[in-house]
Order: sequence, then C-alpha cells, then structure tokens
Amino acid sequence: MEVKKLACFIVVCVLGAAALAEEIDYGADEVNAMQERRDMVKGGKSDYNYLALKNHKGPSGVPLGGIGTGCFDIAPNGAFTRIALNNTHEAGVLKDVQGSFLAFWNGEDAKLLQRKSVAGMDTIDNVTYTGLFPTIKCDYGNGVTLNAYSGLIPHNIKDSSLPVAWLDVTVKNTTGKDSDFSVAFSWEDVIARGISDYADPSIFNQVSNNAWSLNTVKDKHPEKGLQPMEKPQTRVVPLEVGSFSGLLQYSKKLKPSKMTYQNYNNKTAILAENSSGVKVSFLPEWKVDNPKAWKSFVKSGEFEPDMSQPLSSHGEGAAASAVSIKTHLKAGESKTVRFMLAWFAPEYKIDREKADPVTYFGSADYCRYYHNYFDNIKELVSYAAKNRSRILNKSREWHKPVLDSTMPDWLKFKLINSGYVIYTNSILNKAGDFTVMEGMMGGLAGTMDQRMSSHPFFQKFFTEIDRSEMELFGHTPGSMGQILHFDGHYYIGIASRDGQTPTPEGWMLDNSGSWLVQLAKEYQQTGDLEYIAQFRDEIKGAVAFLKERMLYDLEIPVGYTTYDDFWHPDIYSYTATTYPVFMDAAAVLFEALGENQLAQECRYQKERSVQDAVNYLWNGKYFAYGCDPDGTNRLDDVMFSGQLAGQFVSRYCQWNENFPVEMVKSSIIAQLKTNVGNSVDYYAPKVWDIPAKQAEQGDYGKSTCWPFYLESYTAMAAMQAGFLQDGLDIMKHIQLVHLRNGWTWTQNLWQPDEVTYMTAPVTWFVTDVLAGAGVDVTKNTLYLAPVSMEKQGKVQLPLFYPKFWAVVTLDNNNKTASLKVTKTFGEEKYKIDRLICRPVGKSFAQQKTFDISPVTLKAGKTIDLSEYYNAITDAEIHEPILDKIEVVPFKEYTPAKSLKYPEIKSAQDFFIDSIEVSIASEKGDIYYTLDGSDPKAEGKKYTKPFKVDTETTVLAVASSDGLYSPVQSKTFTKAEPLSPDLENPVRFRYQLYKGYFQKLPDFAFLEPVKSGIAVDSNVKRFRFKDNFAVLYEGSVTIEKDGVYTFSLRSDDGSRLTVGGKVLSNDGVHDATDTKTMTVPLSKGIYSVKVEYFENEGGELLEVKWQPSGSDSKEVSLF
Repeated sequence: MEVKKLACFIVVCVLGAAALAEEIDYGADEVNAMQERRDMVKGGKSDYNYLALKNHKGPSGVPLGGIGTGCFDIAPNGAFTRIALNNTHEAGVLKDVQGSFLAFWNGEDAKLLQRKSVAGMDTIDNVTYTGLFPTIKCDYGNGVTLNAYSGLIPHNIKDSSLPVAWLDVTVKNTTGKDSDFSVAFSWEDVIARGISDYADPSIFNQVSNNAWSLNTVKDKHPEKGLQPMEKPQTRVVPLEVGSFSGLLQYSKKLKPSKMTYQNYNNKTAILAENSSGVKVSFLPEWKVDNPKAWKSFVKSGEFEPDMSQPLSSHGEGAAASAVSIKTHLKAGESKTVRFMLAWFAPEYKIDREKADPVTYFGSADYCRYYHNYFDNIKELVSYAAKNRSRILNKSREWHKPVLDSTMPDWLKFKLINSGYVIYTNSILNKAGDFTVMEGMMGGLAGTMDQRMSSHPFFQKFFTEIDRSEMELFGHTPGSMGQILHFDGHYYIGIASRDGQTPTPEGWMLDNSGSWLVQLAKEYQQTGDLEYIAQFRDEIKGAVAFLKERMLYDLEIPVGYTTYDDFWHPDIYSYTATTYPVFMDAAAVLFEALGENQLAQECRYQKERSVQDAVNYLWNGKYFAYGCDPDGTNRLDDVMFSGQLAGQFVSRYCQWNENFPVEMVKSSIIAQLKTNVGNSVDYYAPKVWDIPAKQAEQGDYGKSTCWPFYLESYTAMAAMQAGFLQDGLDIMKHIQLVHLRNGWTWTQNLWQPDEVTYMTAPVTWFVTDVLAGAGVDVTKNTLYLAPVSMEKQGKVQLPLFYPKFWAVVTLDNNNKTASLKVTKTFGEEKYKIDRLICRPVGKSFAQQKTFDISPVTLKAGKTIDLSEYYNAITDAEIHEPILDKIEVVPFKEYTPAKSLKYPEIKSAQDFFIDSIEVSIASEKGDIYYTLDGSDPKAEGKKYTKPFKVDTETTVLAVASSDGLYSPVQSKTFTKAEPLSPDLENPVRFRYQLYKGYFQKLPDFAFLEPVKSGIAVDSNVKRFRFKDNFAVLYEGSVTIEKDGVYTFSLRSDDGSRLTVGGKVLSNDGVHDATDTKTMTVPLSKGIYSVKVEYFENEGGELLEVKWQPSGSDSKEVSLF
C-alpha cells in the first residue's frame, strides 16, 4: 500500500480511517500547490473607503442569485464576472463571459457601464462601488447609478433561494437640457455551459456509487468521468409577465447521464420593466465577436430586433440577447429603470424503481428549493416582480444594525460581505436538505471541521437549514461512532436521514468535536431539547470515539485534525487545547438530556485533559507545537497559530476558561512577537520556524497562512484576552490582502487566490466577541461586557441570535448601558433574569453575576442596564504590541502546582459476574467512591484492589500536601453474554475477488474468481500483488462462558464479525494499527466472517483471539 506523508511523527495506526479521506484525490494537492504561484508582496494600499471603493479591480464582486440556485458577480469595475448559474463549484465557474453587461446611451453616444471594453463600445471612466452582500451600488458619474440585488432574508428560505437578480439603473439628466436616455442589459447565453457530465456512468457499476467511485473513475478511467456537457441549441422568444417584458433564452430539457447538484437551467429570462414614459426594445441575438448589432443602440438608444435565427448551439461562437429601456428626461429630472434576470431548471424526479441506480445516489433529492413554489419561470418572474420591494427591504434589515454600529467601516464591510458563501458554495434541494461545498476539493461538501469556524452566519440567520446540515451529519455517523468529515458531494449526492452518505468513511478528531460544540451552542441559544434529543445515541458515539483515540497514557486524543496538510507530532497542541472544549460541549448536551453521570464524567475528563495539555506542552511562554507521547522532543522552536483554538471556542460559547487568562496572554504575546508580527500584513503561516523567522517546511512546501483560522483562533482569541487593537489589526490586514488582489468575494483558505472557500463567514463571531456577549435561554441568562474601541464616547454593537436580535449601547460619558431587542423570531417567549459580566482581559473567576428583574424578550423592548455599567465595562485592555514587537518582552507564566490524576485499572470495563479493580497514583494517597459522590469530600482511602459485581462508576483522586488531582472516573457495566448462533462447527472457506477497491465492497454483488478451503488467513497465498479482495467464513467454538478479545491487523482494509459483533479496520492503510474488540460470549459455536481487500503495495491479514484477562497467549483465529 502507498501512503502519502501527512504527519512525520504520527504513527499511521493513529490515522485509521482518516487515511481514507487522504487517499481520495479531492483536490488538496491542487489547492496546496497555490503557494507556488501566489506569493505575498510587501506593502500595498490600506486607506480604502470601504463603503465606496473607487475604480477597484475584480475579478470578484458581490454575488447575486440565491441559496443553492447559482449566482454571478458584479465586480467593482462594473463587469459581470464569475458566472455560476449552472455550476457553483470552482471548476465550472465561467470567468470570461463577454456578452453580459449594462450599457448606457446619453442621446449622443453609448458607453458600457464597466471599465472593460466589449462590443467595440467605449467604457465609462470611473466606478464607485458599494458592495454589501447581496446588494451592490455602482456610481458611474454623470448622474448614472446602478442598484443591483438579490434576496437574502434571515429565516426566510423561500425568498432567499430565488434564482433572480434585480438591476435598477437610475439616470439623472445632468446635461442642462431635455434629452433622451437609454439603458441596455445584455446577457450571454450560458445554458449548459460550465456543466460537467459523466461520459459513461456505467463505470460506477464496478464500484460503489459514492466519492470512492469518483476517485476510481478519475484515476483509472478518466475518459469515462466528468466531461463538459454538450451545449444544446438555444432559441430565444419574446416573454411578457405582468409589467415586465423581454426575452426568454431556452433549450430542450438537459439530460445528464448521472444526477448531480449542478443547476440544469434551460431557461433564462432577460427582462425590462414597462413603466410609464419608457420604450422597451429587444435584441434577441447578437454574436459576441461581431458587435454590429449594437449599431442601432449606439445611434438611437434602441434595438432593431431580428427573431429569425436560433440564439446559439454547440460549437458556435458565444451569443447573447439584450433588452433596452429608453426614456425622455427633462433637465435635472431623474428616473429609475428596472431589469430582472431570472433562470430556471425543470424538476428532475427520479423513478427509483425504473432508473439505473448508478444515475443517482441513494434517496437524495435533486430538485431545487424553489420547486416547492414555482412550476415554471413565468410563475417565478411574476412572484419576483410583485415582491421585489419587500424582498429588498427585508434583505437590508440585517445590514442596518451593522451599519448603524460604532464598529469601524472596514469591519462593517468585512462582516456583511463575509456571508457571500451562502450563495457561492451552497447546495439546497427541494426537501430542504442543505450543505456547503468546502471550495474546490473536487466538490466535497459539509466539511465538519471547518464548520466550527464557518457556522455562525448560517446558525444566526438561517437556523433551519443550518440544522438540516447538522442533521445530515448526525444521521450518518461512521462505523466507529465518529462524525464524518463530509456529508455530500456536488457531483454525486448528499447524505440522507436514513443513514446513506456518498462521502468517505474517514475521520478527523475535530469532526466529532465540532459537531458537539455546534449542537450544544444551538441548544443553549434556542432551548430546543427535541432537536438535540434525536441525537442521544450519536452524541454518546461521538464522545466514545474521541475517548478511544487516546492511544497513550495521556488524556489527549491522537489523530488527524483540520490542519490536515501539514505534519505534526502525536501529542499536538491543537488537539490538546480543543479536546477540553469538546468535553464542555458534551457535558452541556448530556446534562440537557438528563444523562447527569455522563455529563459529570465529561467534566472530569476535561480537567484531566487540561492538566495533560499544560504538563506536556506549556513551555512557560506558549504551547509548544507538540511532543512525543512520553513528553520528549517537545517542539519549543515551532510556533503554531492554532494553539488557542479550544480556548477561543469555549470562551466564545461562555462555557469555561479552560486555561488561565494569564497563560493565554503569554501565548498571544508570543504569537504576536513571532509568526504574526514577522509576517507581511500579519498574514501569518500557521506553522512558524521561530529561530529561522520563517514558515516551517512541510510536504507541500512551506506552511501557508490559513486566514480564517488565524482570524478566529489568534485574532479573536487575542481580543478576548484584552489585546483588542492587535486582534482587530490582524483581521483588518487579512481583509486587505484579499481586497488588494480583488478577491474579497472569493477568499481562499490555503493561500490568497480566486477560490470561494466555505469558512469566510468566520467573521461573524466578532459581534459577540466585541460585546462579550452570549445567551443561554435554558437558564434565562444573558452574558454581556462590551468593549470600547479607541476611547469611544458611545459604543453601539449589534447582537444576532437565532431567536432574537438586539443592540447594546454604552454611553461612556454618562455611564449608562442598555440592551434593545430589535427583532424576535418564532412563537416562543424567552425570559432573561440573570446578567453575567465577563469583560475581556479578565478571568472568568472575576465575573460579576446579577439577578435582574425578569424581562421577556420582545421586539422594541429596552432593558436598562446602567446600574451594572461598572461591571459591564470592567475590561482589561492592553497596549498594542504589533507595532513594537522588538521591544515588548515575552511574558512568562508558571502554572500552579498540580497533582497527576490516578489510573483506574481493570481487564476491561464490563464483566459477566464480577471484575477486579485497582487504582494507582504517581504520588500521594488515593481516595475513591463507588456511589457517584465527590471523592475529595466523601472518598474512602484506597489500600488494595476490590471487586465490582454491579454497574458501578469508580471516582478517584490523588491527594498530597493538601493538593488534589483532577478526578479520574471509570464506569463498569454488567454484560449479558451473546448466545451461540450455530449448532455445528463450520470449516473456514474463502472466496477470492479481483477488482480495484478503496474500501470493503458488498461481496453479495461480486462474482468470485476462485474459492476453496482456507488453510489460514495468510493472504499472500493468493499470489495477487494488488487489487483483490477475500471473504472468509467459518466458525469459532467457545468452551466456557467468558469475556474474549479478538484482534485484527491488516494492510489494507478488513472487518471481522463474530456472532453479529463487528470489528472494523476498513480503508486504505498499512498494517501498523491493530484493532481489538472484547466480547462476552456464552459456551457454544459462533459464526465468523472476515472481509479483506488489498489496494496497492504490501498485503497482510492477521486475525487473532484470546480469552480476556487470562494468561493464555493470543492465537490465530484460523
């Protein structure tokens, strides 16, 4: 087998199923290679007028469209760009469409309303651009302005998923005399362009119909994979709907060979509003490389239509259609003329009884959300025309609190525009299933690790569809109980609530942790117990999976994480500091579900993990990048920008301060003085070689900046710790890097580039961070401690939560404070009767808690908090460091003395009759309890091993010199042994299969090439070097009741089933990892099935067993 180097210190066994995802070519190589062509450049403009960009370049601009419907950009230079009506995945975005634009005729000559020439016409000289997603204002000078917009109304999915864009052009006659004016809107025919289709989907019959298959096709049969769809002939006819008239570009229904989530639009309406005093004319067809058809418009402001020709067809040059609106204006008079662009795809309903299963995935719905309301494009246009004004006003409602705030303009601009990925990366079907494409990555979607930073915008404003994606993940856990990395694939399908998923089985530790964090936060902000209760078993599974990843004598999981493109040691500062917050989240969930013992165990677990993180990785100034499992080889000379990820999340959620605030301040100062302060524009590489003062070297070259994580896990963590200006400066410069390059609306993760990556909405954490705000409606609690920027006399900050919006106001001159509820959502009535103030720069231990008069949250209600002004504003703000990193010293922090937690030992954690338990500690006495009570207060002193014969939770602490360790806990359960499922022994036989496999196949659908009696499990006997699979079936005889251990080691994937109990070691990996399962069995005969496949490289299969707790040696099962 061949394994790519991912983590030079990580033993491959740790990767387990994570290696599966890496073996899929999902685009990581391509995006990591971007650093080779996108180097940072020192210096650059920084004094932008963010709300009025003058002559700014593209290629990106505010996208117009809808959630899951496709979109297009209007760039700051006025050009229509990045046309993604059909395919929003980066590979299908049309970046050089010439025939889509606006033009203006002033009675004498015509100009394009953009700074890019097309059709032989002159262009305007200047564009002042106000881009606030999803609205655009372009001021072209000489009295001509454009207001373009689409719908994005919080908690209104219908009006936010319309495939419609409005373009309103206001013309003011500045000539000093009465004159005719005209505006034209041209749209190039893009039907089917950018769409990819499978040349031969029957190739999927050879492998399972999921992302594995796509990789197989790409690697082994590229000629049968995705190819550009052949463009059908497009025709054009007049279209009139209400007050709008114009042209309809249409083709026959597109017929993809295999369904995907591309938009199979076959109708596009280019429309102009017929209002009083205007004349609408049409240009049905013009060839983009032959602009003669525009002569009439240039001369008279009108078109001379010719409807005799088809618009365009396969193999021809690009063609477009245009409409114009001509009007007469008196001197000084103004008029707004209005255009609409709408596009539509027919419904694709799958007859699953007749359709070939390779042409779709599982039970996935491939229709669009707007199909719930509209059967055709006329109905869509009619609705859009009637509701235009309301949709525009409602779409601006969430802008207003931001624009009215006292945040600086650059932050207002950044905040509002960071939500653009809800258009550019989203998948939303008719059933309301929602997921977000990661960005490039072959079309994979969901990306649960990234959701930990990307989710605030979706969760705050579109809670229903945000929940939908969380549910898709929750209903499709992996074979080990883990939450998967992805939940969908743009070119295949999305997961379903019946457990089907088209994505790899692979895992990352923070996939499960991120899911837990978001569930817990959602519960506290909405109080919806029913929502989380549906995942009771999955929550337990995710927590158990994380615990099982503790492979050494440490309470820190080991394995793959979101920082998956760069090497890291086994004991890794990202995992060490995030695992505690995952346990915080689990404790919240278990407590809500009435699982109090599990909640307490998670809290104990958190304390132990925090202790190990500090003892192993804290070097006095910051958390080292990592170390070996025994604590040696600690990497103190490597600075890692994700070391405070868990601290940021926990404090943001108002759960805990898992590491002392002074320790966090030391870490922030160290980061500011090294990787951040020494990087151009503070665009710091995530892994930094401190002595060399440069990015650390990795497998793909030097480490790059991951700006979204730098923004949350460094910049906002700095703000929480009181380094307000430094944190804001980092965020501002991240924006400047993208803005200078024209990529504000195409921000990438790996390196600045034209890629719409899903995590851009990370900025939406900042409102709560600046306001020190949070809400827990389950405890009627409001958290509030806003900060003042630059000694402001007045502070006004917006707050957005799923159930209400509010504005917090401080008057620092008069020392008053208030919270005004501006909007509420839903029928529930929420009450606040407690205020907790946790100012930035201060420890949670210094918080102030107040019981306040109960207040029901309703729109228009103002809560006077002036009597708590001093507590609210008691922040500890530090002087900026970034402008003087050479003179500010490192901060030393020495943790308080701690005592190592004890170890509770046993053969396993379940038993049939009884089990012996012992407890050991490095130092001091041990105290323990068996009834769930606190061992510090109620513990019995441990002197010798004891037996447990009923379900029991053992709690133990070590104590020395008045110091107590964190509590160790272990639960022992009584197990009923399995009953035999066979009456007679069955000799092991094998069936051998040939094929290309990346996971275990369903052998029932394969034909063996050979079968016979199995001598043993030595797969080398088959003399096939690569690409084969084997199914063994037989039995094992159990001589007496007991607990038995089975083990499995393989290269590549394998699975063992004994009497129905399953041990999985699936996926492409080497044989370093040994999987084990312990099973209670009654005397008798049990069926055994062993499944195995070999991909490439070495091959090995070992299947062994041993009575657990006995002195017998492990032996081969057959």
